[in-house]
Amino acid sequence: MKRSGILHAELSKLIAELRHGHTIMVTDAGFPVPRDVPCIDLAITKNVPSIEFILQLIDKEMITEKIIFAKDMRTNNPSLHKKVLSIFDDCDHEEVEHGDLIQKYAPAIKCFIHTGEFSPWGNIILVAGTDPFRWFADETTVIPEFYHKRLKQIRGSKKIGLFDQSDFARKD
Repeated sequence: MKRSGILHAELSKLIAELRHGHTIMVTDAGFPVPRDVPCIDLAITKNVPSIEFILQLIDKEMITEKIIFAKDMRTNNPSLHKKVLSIFDDCDHEEVEHGDLIQKYAPAIKCFIHTGEFSPWGNIILVAGTDPFRWFADETTVIPEFYHKRLKQIRGSKKIGLFDQSDFARKD
């Protein structure tokens, strides 16, 4: 039996199968999930589980290099917006039109995670990343500018302890 972390078999398996650049979306109770895309339905009742709870669980087990959400969240649901930015303080944030989440991004999502949250604009795409401390530990590899930025983001976040830096002696 798994000792800790996410015990839900499908969700745990999904995270284990993610590769760099794969996208998943945590949705509110009303998001129109496309028919042919896998969905892990965690909704039990109104607001259970919450988006915040699921994002916090996933964040402990998944390296996220970017989140994408509707611009409307910032102005029309500032409480959720603040929570999402707090959870993902170590990665890039992209705001898009809500219609683009449905029409442009949804068809390319690897899997949806449906919550019970009744919260407008509560749909957040997570883009899987890599651990730059592990990928660039060898001092002979070149660190691209994007990863210099990632290292700085991670070092300045509350999540620095989640990254294994034991073999990372680089100062650049």
